[in-house]
Amino acid sequence: MATYPELNGKTVVITGGSRGIGAQTAHAFVAQGAQVCVVGRDEQALADVVARITESGGIAISETADVTDAAALEHLRRQTESRLGPVDVPAAFAGGQGFPVPTAELSKQRWRQVIDADLTSTFLTIQAFLPRMLERAGRAASSPCPRPPGASPARPTSPTASRTPAW
Repeated sequence: MATYPELNGKTVVITGGSRGIGAQTAHAFVAQGAQVCVVGRDEQALADVVARITESGGIAISETADVTDAAALEHLRRQTESRLGPVDVPAAFAGGQGFPVPTAELSKQRWRQVIDADLTSTFLTIQAFLPRMLERAGRAASSPCPRPPGASPARPTSPTASRTPAW
């Protein structure tokens, strides 16, 4: 297994952390020395993940939250920061709305539920945590990502790209 010493002592929030890839990701981060907040809707499943992590000597907490609700995610951010400190890594794994349904049988309401659970939740999770992460890194939340050292500005490839300020 690869090791990532830079994760030691970092705080990670993992949505969809009660089972599957989210729970496995929580264990992987803890194995690297990170502390985690696992987030989901199933309190018992979250408690089981936290118990397995803490029994192995890791640091883990859980929070239940509706990750399609911006206010719930803001509350999650405040709770996590008060219990574990500033969040270094948001890992958005919430989603997976049951079994696939043939398109001809999929209702518009169900389509919106899937989009909210799989896409909107990821956007809202990043939106809740990224501004504070950038502030701690000394950059404004509206700043473009810096170029790597020695990199040249990107060449515009479309009319839209040409309106993007060069770094």
